[in-house]
Amino acid sequence: MRRIFQSTTGTSLLEILIVAGILGTLSSWVVGATQDMRDVTEANALDLKLARDARKAMGRIRADLGMTGIRTVDGLHYPHLYYGGVPGTARMVGSRVALDGPTFTARGHLHTPAPILGMIAYVDRLGLDRSDPLVQSSLILALPADQDANGRPDHDVFGYTVSGAYGEWVGDGIPELDCNGDGVMSQVVSDLVHPAPYLGLDGTRLEVDAETRIAWSLNDIAWIVEPGSDGCNVLVRRIRDPRVPAGDPDYPFRREVVVSGVDWFDIKYAEDLQYWERQDDFDPTNGGLGVVVAANALVVTIWMRGEDKRGRAHHYRSEAILRLPFGDARFPEE
Repeated sequence: MRRIFQSTTGTSLLEILIVAGILGTLSSWVVGATQDMRDVTEANALDLKLARDARKAMGRIRADLGMTGIRTVDGLHYPHLYYGGVPGTARMVGSRVALDGPTFTARGHLHTPAPILGMIAYVDRLGLDRSDPLVQSSLILALPADQDANGRPDHDVFGYTVSGAYGEWVGDGIPELDCNGDGVMSQVVSDLVHPAPYLGLDGTRLEVDAETRIAWSLNDIAWIVEPGSDGCNVLVRRIRDPRVPAGDPDYPFRREVVVSGVDWFDIKYAEDLQYWERQDDFDPTNGGLGVVVAANALVVTIWMRGEDKRGRAHHYRSEAILRLPFGDARFPEE
C-alpha cells in the first residue's frame, strides 16, 4: 500500500514561491512609485526654480527700464534694441533698424548670441502662423548717474544766473552728491569722492539734461544672453565703463550673471505689437479686447528652460509691458 506523506511543519515550497513572487511584485511597485514620486518632486522643484529665476530677471530688467527713457545721450539714441548679437540689426526683413549700430559695434556690443534650445517647443506653443521670428534679443540702455550709490539719480542744480525778470536756476556741471552718507547732498570734497571703485565724481562721464537737471551716465548698460559653460544660457547685465583698466578680464565691460536658464530673451517695441500678434486680439470689432499699449514701452518676454534628470525639458514664460518713464514719448524712426 502506498503511503502519502503530508507536511506538518509549515508551508509548502509552492506557497513560498507564490509569496516570494507577490513580495517581489510589491517591492517593484513600491520602488517604482518611490522613483516616480522622486521624479515628480524634482520636476516641481525645477519648475519652481525656473519661475523664481524668471521673476528675479524680470525684476532687475524692470528696475533698469523704470529709470531710463527714450532719449539721446552723447549723441546716441537709447534704448538700442537689436537682434542676433549684431547692433543695428532689425528683427526681420522690413522692420525697423536700430540707430547708431556702427557706433555700438565699435564700442564692443557685438556678441555671439546664445542658441535658442527650445525653439521647436516655442514654435509649437506659439503657433506656426506667427510672423514673429524666433531670434535672440539684446538691449542697450542709458541710465541716470548715481555716483554716490544712494539709489537716486544725481542732479546738478547748484548755480544761478539772471535771465529776464526772474532769474533761472542752472547747474555748474557738477552734480550734488552724498558720498559720505550724512544725508546732505553738496559739492564738498567728502561728498564728491566715493571710496568704491568707479564711483565718485567724474564729469567726463556725465551729461546733464538742460530741463530736468538729471545727470545721465555716458556708460552703456547692456542686457544680453550668452551660452553658459554648463549648457544653460545665462542672462548677463554688463556695463561699458572706460574707467575699467585695460588689464581687467572683463574689459571694457563689468559683467554680472543675473540668472541661468534664460533660453530666449524676446523684446519687441510695444507700439509694433499689433504686427507681431493676431490683429483680432486687438480689434474690438472682431471681439478683441481693444488693448491699448503705450508707445514708449517695450514688451519683454523671458523664456526659461531647464532639463530634469530624465532629460525632459521644462519651460516657463514671464512677460511684461514695461514703460520707459523719461525722455521722448515715441521711439525715433530709423
